[in-house]
Amino acid sequence: MSEAVAGTADRWLALLAGRNTWQDAERDVDPVTRALALVQTVTIAGAVASVLLVATHRPSDSSDGWFTSPVIVLVAMTPAMLVGPIRTALGHASASRSATVNVLCRSALGILVSAAVFALAPHWWAALSWPIGLALGCDAALAATAIGWHPKPIQWWTSIVLSPFHLGVIGGLAGSSLARSQTSVLSTVLPIYGTLHIWLLIACAAAYASERILDRQQVLVEGTRSDTIRNEHRRSAHWLHDDICAQLRLVTLKVQGGHLTVDQVGGLLDELDFTLRLRQLDELIESGSVRLAEVLQPFLRNAQNAGVLVERVPSYDIASTEVDHDTGTTFRRAAAVITSNALNAGATKLSFEIAVHEEHIDLVVIDDAGGFDPSDITAGRGLWSLRHELGPDNLHIERHDTGSRVRAAVPRKQMLEHSWHT
Repeated sequence: MSEAVAGTADRWLALLAGRNTWQDAERDVDPVTRALALVQTVTIAGAVASVLLVATHRPSDSSDGWFTSPVIVLVAMTPAMLVGPIRTALGHASASRSATVNVLCRSALGILVSAAVFALAPHWWAALSWPIGLALGCDAALAATAIGWHPKPIQWWTSIVLSPFHLGVIGGLAGSSLARSQTSVLSTVLPIYGTLHIWLLIACAAAYASERILDRQQVLVEGTRSDTIRNEHRRSAHWLHDDICAQLRLVTLKVQGGHLTVDQVGGLLDELDFTLRLRQLDELIESGSVRLAEVLQPFLRNAQNAGVLVERVPSYDIASTEVDHDTGTTFRRAAAVITSNALNAGATKLSFEIAVHEEHIDLVVIDDAGGFDPSDITAGRGLWSLRHELGPDNLHIERHDTGSRVRAAVPRKQMLEHSWHT
């Protein structure tokens, strides 16, 4: 029993520390969390505005004004209460201080704000601060989700009612009723006790509703992830069956028919190898990022299988540059078109160069296929399409003594510099 009580106490302290203590700062803030943070922001602002209006307009014989201590405390503490929800609502995830520091700071903040509320809105006027319960419920649900705790509303209520803090409040009320007249207790302490319970009821209801929304979102995310994995496996299975198995079967039939030489069989296998490498490259690009060397590798290997001498390749540092999905896709397209054009023109030697710039990446392919006039590029062919895809100023073709030098400037969106060891 003691271990269970200690575990419950630890969870309540974890809730008091807040979501920012436990969240992963590397993960993006999901839309539901941002929406709940926005609710927190609105309800806190609404509660503070309600209390200040009550303090200004309620009937009173005292000389309360805008420069009393409770007003100063409440106005000063409001930004501290709003900064976390506002950052979360804007999608900014950041690691917070240690749990101990957060527990102390948030406890002090709660005590000061509660004291200011009850000072500015005495008696049952304090019940107008009920939106605080909504803010507390959203905050508790977000923190509970971050630590993986999902208690039921009745468990929340029972835990709080039977907590030492609540029992101490009841003891304080009983002591006050013995030390003072019953009328004094009913008019001063009981409204505070009732308002706290209003906050508690609304907080439990808000936490329950928020957790249902968060759980529903988690189910949808898991369902989407499962569907994506299942569809990817099915896509891979169909690709293996329709492409690879079909090509293997074709090679088998031709070999069995006795109409192929060893070199021809080797050529078919090289084509299959090239297809597999392109498939691997597509998967790497779809993962979100790819290294330039990984993009060039299938085309270098295909040229070598075709008997072409590769005289020069990019340096290790340049080749290990990592680019994003869109840049990798365009770079792949440029490498495929330029290399294929050189091989079809009868090149026997190829050289590859890469230059990384701030706004683009230059891919240069030099061949010895005799060269051609750029004005002779046929509309609709590979180089013509690549020129229109990159822009006319981003594809340059120059003739030299034995062939052509083609430079494609591939625009980039973002770039990550990594070595092969990362």
